[in-house]
Amino acid sequence: VYFHELPRQKIALSPIHITLLTPLQVILCRRIAGLADLVWVNQARGLPLLRPAKSKHIEFMPTISSFGVCEKPTFLEKRDPIDVVFGIESKRRRMYAQLACLALDDWQSIGVNQILDIGNWFDETDCLTPIPIPIIRLGQISHEEVMKLLNRVRVGFFTASAEEVSKSSVFAAYTAYGVVPINTEPYIAIYPDDFMPFPGREYLLLTDILTHTDFTSIAQFGKEWLQKYSPELAMKRILEQINAVLQQS
Repeated sequence: VYFHELPRQKIALSPIHITLLTPLQVILCRRIAGLADLVWVNQARGLPLLRPAKSKHIEFMPTISSFGVCEKPTFLEKRDPIDVVFGIESKRRRMYAQLACLALDDWQSIGVNQILDIGNWFDETDCLTPIPIPIIRLGQISHEEVMKLLNRVRVGFFTASAEEVSKSSVFAAYTAYGVVPINTEPYIAIYPDDFMPFPGREYLLLTDILTHTDFTSIAQFGKEWLQKYSPELAMKRILEQINAVLQQS
């Protein structure tokens, strides 16, 4: 069983928001986990939540890239001075609102002179403060075109809380192609764990991009982190568990 979206209830706490499960949801999740021979969660908070279940194998497995993994990504210094933004409309709206804090000099300092936007466009008059570099609206493009773009662009923005970076398919796609991932959300470590991606190591925060100069190491550490949880290793783990169950029967 793979828990990608553990059900949750938002509880507002000033100045942040945390998410908690209701008691009934916790019971149901643990019962489902108890029926499985192997349980994966893509967030650190899922491990202590489900450990009381009867299943003996509850492990961390982040969301993998929807666009595969580029075995030989283009070196960062040879990439185009382009930023890519993609994801669902609500998150892209939020990202653009957060990116409005960057002046033209800031974009130049991180080596970006235009943004490629992937996905259905929305009415920018509703939510966008003017951004001082061109935004190229690509709309819906093919899977193959996205893969080619990811091997060209220098940085990619995404938005996720610290605990949800590991479940972000956008973050996974960036790391799989050697793109420097930049999270526009502030860092609030509610469930810190060594195996989770960490700002300043596997990705950058928007607030740090002007002071962090070694973008190459971020791209490298991000790719190395994702490789520890590759689809090939995941399939090997599933086969190991199936064989263990068959031997017991």
